[in-house]
Amino acid sequence: MKEVNLNKEISFSWDMHYKCNYSCPYCWWHGKWHELAKFNQYLSVEQWIKCWMGIYLRYGSVDIEILGGEPFIYPNFTELVKEISNMHNIIIATNLSTDMEVFVKQVDPSRVKVSPTFHPLFAIFDPFVEKALVLKEHGFTNNIGYLAYP
Repeated sequence: MKEVNLNKEISFSWDMHYKCNYSCPYCWWHGKWHELAKFNQYLSVEQWIKCWMGIYLRYGSVDIEILGGEPFIYPNFTELVKEISNMHNIIIATNLSTDMEVFVKQVDPSRVKVSPTFHPLFAIFDPFVEKALVLKEHGFTNNIGYLAYP
């Protein structure tokens, strides 16, 4: 199923869940996480694969931008991305607060890109850069965002 998305007209932006390990005062969801958490759906990897397979059968391979909260704290996230990327191309927006070693070993960088953003109120620069370099060395990213606040 590893085909390229030839129909660039179809793409999805997936707010995977309303949960984050940061509490940024500039975030859209600041002060609302508890209320928004009521809408979270923590399906199994198999259930999500069934949903995204339905999209694949209907439209072929599409582009999916995965957002959060913080996607990497979603249960079984690496396994989920690995499986979905067999059908679709993925880009992940992240604060890069979790370990990337397992992710880069299990996921195909030709199908998945990671867009990390440094949050100076919460992240420590050197560990963030180390994780970003791991992603770059494995072909997952070419850019890094820096959140300027205030």
